[in-house]
Amino acid sequence: MDNMINYHLVWCTKRKKPVLVDDVERRLRELFLNFAQTKGIEILTMDIQPNCVYLYVSTGSRIAPHDLVLGFKKSAYQPLRSDFPELKKMPSLWTDNYLATTGKRISRRRADRFIKSEGQGR
Repeated sequence: MDNMINYHLVWCTKRKKPVLVDDVERRLRELFLNFAQTKGIEILTMDIQPNCVYLYVSTGSRIAPHDLVLGFKKSAYQPLRSDFPELKKMPSLWTDNYLATTGKRISRRRADRFIKSEGQGR
């Protein structure tokens, strides 16, 4: 049996555009919950801000954090662009970068530093 591990995952929208609001946010939640269910991932907390995503998930230890983030991002990309044509104006919905930690808590300061750094040099 695979050991379970908890990950805090944080990533931003491209150029930190505040597009994850209202119907887009609701649809994104549905897509993430569906992806998690099909992959045996338990979402412990999900906080979707207008320009970033915070997930705290529990999954098998054989799944790398990169694969988790990539899976969540990919599960939402096409459906969101299909359901909300205004998102097609963005060349990409997500940045390539993400923050992943395994501690019991992620400090808001650390997450905020990561998010702030996403706007630099872009």
